[in-house]
Amino acid sequence: MTSPFVTVIIPTRDRPATLLHSVRTVLAQQFGDFELIVADNRSTPPAAEILSEVTDPRLRIVTPPRRLAMHDNWEFGLDHARGRYVTVIGDDDAVMPDGLALAARILSADPADHLTWYRHDFKWPDSTLYPGLMTIRLGHRVGPYDAKAELARLFALQSTGGYGLSIYHGLTSAALIARIRQAQGGRYFVDPVCDIESEMLNAFYGEKVLACERPLTMNGHSGSSNGGANGDAERIRAAHSRFAAEAGLAERDLVPYGWDFPLYMPTMVAGCRARVKARHFPDDLRYRLEPGPLLQHFAGTFLIFGPEMFDELTHRLHRIARQVGMDPAQIRLPPPDQRIPTMSFTPGIQPQDDGGYWVTLDARKAGIDTIAQAVRLADAMSPPLSGP
Repeated sequence: MTSPFVTVIIPTRDRPATLLHSVRTVLAQQFGDFELIVADNRSTPPAAEILSEVTDPRLRIVTPPRRLAMHDNWEFGLDHARGRYVTVIGDDDAVMPDGLALAARILSADPADHLTWYRHDFKWPDSTLYPGLMTIRLGHRVGPYDAKAELARLFALQSTGGYGLSIYHGLTSAALIARIRQAQGGRYFVDPVCDIESEMLNAFYGEKVLACERPLTMNGHSGSSNGGANGDAERIRAAHSRFAAEAGLAERDLVPYGWDFPLYMPTMVAGCRARVKARHFPDDLRYRLEPGPLLQHFAGTFLIFGPEMFDELTHRLHRIARQVGMDPAQIRLPPPDQRIPTMSFTPGIQPQDDGGYWVTLDARKAGIDTIAQAVRLADAMSPPLSGP
């Protein structure tokens, strides 16, 4: 059987309200040489039921024999992929109408290990963090990207300018996937925080990377996603405790160096980076997680948990600082009563230093309540792609 140019994988679990919309954005592509794999992690109701009216032969639904941890389900979906390039999107995300056509155009003209791009972003109406917020990137350039410099910026906790190197919202070649599997004992996804893991491994083992300023996908944050829960401390704690338990780990196992600090997005990401470095490039001094900047990063984000946790988290942070030989007074703390606003964004156009633009709008005012609708608006605003 001929391999399709692209495999799109949508891992899913118990998100019937968003899954069909995501699937529809893939099957509505202006490009036909792809397959769509929905890796259904024993959802209730099953994905096959949610998608029962979808008869497109490019869609395959695969279901493991039992419910898996997230990274195991992603690996299960990847095991079924036949494409020369593979991307993973979430079950509340979307592919732009011309996303796969543009990817094929770029990679056919200039084959690479990985293609990265900016993402549009859409907060579903039930998101607890800025519901209805939609950000659209306007840009048209494409060209080479320095993956090793990107990896160094990640470890230095510096802004990466909007590009990531993960297979999640990125296209990774089957050849690079094979190299990483060889380096990891036969698996591409080993770490429970698998999207962050793939970002680092693609950068480290990839030899040629291209970047596209024009988004090929849209990131979605629904109320049932970890990202969509970031405005609610109780939901954060519940979501990440469940995440650790399903991976067969204690929360502390996923925090960098076993530090006594809560498991939430910043500590999950940092923990993954520490584990990947220890496995793959422990002695490479280009990629180091320095304790001081890392603890300062945590201090700037723990306001997510609200004023009632301020004293406890400060005490834990200072204790860790002393453990690593750092003066706790060097850590700048946020105001004790600071909270994340439930709704605070200003629509408008923001020019960027690199020559591109971000457009921010309230999608609810445009009558948009699904990501399938959101991509159509973003597509209407997107300029043509320059380059090959």
